[in-house]
Amino acid sequence: LLHYFYYTTNWNFRYLCAYAYFISLTHNRDRTLFVHVPDFDDKVTEEVMFSALRLIINECISEIAKKNE
Repeated sequence: LLHYFYYTTNWNFRYLCAYAYFISLTHNRDRTLFVHVPDFDDKVTEEVMFSALRLIINECISEIAKKNE
C-alpha cells in the first residue's frame, strides 16, 4: 500500500502556479484541480510520483463519472 502526503494551503501569489490555479478557479470552481509535482529525490522518485498521479487521475475520473450519472 502506498502512502502519500497531501495538504491544503492558502497561497499568496508569489508563484506562477498559484496564480494559474487562482485564474482557473475564477473560471470554474467545480472543475479545477492543482497538483504540485515536487522535484524527484530519494523519497519522491519518479515511480512514486507517477503512481500518485495515476491515483489522483483515477479519482478525478471516478468523480466525473458520478456527476454524469
